[in-house]
Amino acid sequence: MKRVVTLDVLRGLAIFNIILIHTLWWSGTSYISNPLFRELSLLFEVPLFFYLSGFAAQLQTFDYKKFLFRFLKIYKNYLVFFLFFVLCLLFYETILNDFVITLKLTFLDIKDWILFRKHPNYELAVAGMGTFWFLHIFIPVYLMVPVLFFIKKTKAAFIFLLFGLVILISENNFSAFRLTYYFHNLGFFIFYFFIFALGYFNLKIKSKKELFLCFLFLLTTIFLIRGKEIFTTNFQEFKFPPQLLYLLYSLFSIFIAAYFLNREKKSQKSRQVLLTKFFQYSGRNSLWIYFCQGISSSIVYQVLVLLKLFEINTLFTFLICFGFNIIFCYFLVFLLIRFNNVIDQAFSFLRRQFHCLLRHK
Repeated sequence: MKRVVTLDVLRGLAIFNIILIHTLWWSGTSYISNPLFRELSLLFEVPLFFYLSGFAAQLQTFDYKKFLFRFLKIYKNYLVFFLFFVLCLLFYETILNDFVITLKLTFLDIKDWILFRKHPNYELAVAGMGTFWFLHIFIPVYLMVPVLFFIKKTKAAFIFLLFGLVILISENNFSAFRLTYYFHNLGFFIFYFFIFALGYFNLKIKSKKELFLCFLFLLTTIFLIRGKEIFTTNFQEFKFPPQLLYLLYSLFSIFIAAYFLNREKKSQKSRQVLLTKFFQYSGRNSLWIYFCQGISSSIVYQVLVLLKLFEINTLFTFLICFGFNIIFCYFLVFLLIRFNNVIDQAFSFLRRQFHCLLRHK
């Protein structure tokens, strides 16, 4: 499938904002007193990822073998990051113990990682492991692609599915029900499955007028629900578990994405500047970045301890922490991608050797 530049750029912007969010909401809570900036950052986050993933899924020709291969690739990348994280953890704890090799990783921890059960917290990633809730939802949602493929053939059935999911989201009585021992609860699944299905349906917002009308509809709906508190909401309160209001606020970023994705067909030969190339690269490697930002956002805590010694004001403290988070995260991504390439090459070599042995026999 030919890559869609706008899709990669939007993914890049979304993952870049995830780094911003985890700078503001983790280490940032200790020195940023005004919560407004943190709250506004939540307008462009995980729901946008699910919409873009759904949009990307409907661009691909559906085939069971290819679908299974894509799913296994996601899980393989997850395991590659686990190996990479173990190496980082070993290096980190060796330095802390005066270059004495130690690793506080039990067999039970390894089993939980591989079986996708839970992700224990470590000093290297004091808050980073919490971000893996995304994968606990994304994998069961992604496994619904075959269902969406057949339902989309009948437009009325697809619209009925979307309408039914909205009704279930508004009920919000599923937080106690878990899908399986390994995956997240049913309420999260219904919420993000709706957004993924919305992306698979591909909203046709082709003009600025249509985008403006969508925004007007959203603002009116939120005003009818919230009244004067329309701009003073607590997004985090409606995020865990996700509620209808969180969906309405998330639709702002989704409508913007739908508008730009549909404009892509009109301007395929747009000139790319350096910043566009950076976000395009980020979009292509968004999963690797998502893995690594958990580590880099945790290391920022150590940077913050040093900054407090110099009594730097809030703005410069944030800029330094955010800049460090970006640089260190992309450095880890650089290492992780090459680590993944080495593993792929090793498996290719072993596969060739195995085939040679079979031929000689």
